[in-house]
Amino acid sequence: MDAPGDTTPANPLRTALRRLVLGAFSCAVAMIVLLIGMVVLSVTGWSFDPHGYGMIFGGVLAVVLVPVAQMLWVLYRWLRRGDERPIHRPSCSRGSASARGGRGSRTCGR
Repeated sequence: MDAPGDTTPANPLRTALRRLVLGAFSCAVAMIVLLIGMVVLSVTGWSFDPHGYGMIFGGVLAVVLVPVAQMLWVLYRWLRRGDERPIHRPSCSRGSASARGGRGSRTCGR
């Protein structure tokens, strides 16, 4: 993602793909919520479903959509991670005095 002071623009194709994947993920989650709601209404008897098809198909389709939503989320996070700029954080090496608890250990790891 673009930082407020960053002058390097993000790849517009990657940004469009990331937004498309996020939209598909949102639609998949909305469908899962609606299908689970249909199953709950069918189980409780609040919907007119004499044969129980709403309960059967709602459960089956929700089970199918959950891995799809998970894959879309992982893809979105992967696409987003590629746009982020690395943040420089000082680290302590194993052999340094600050890593062994010697002088300067208050700044190591914080």
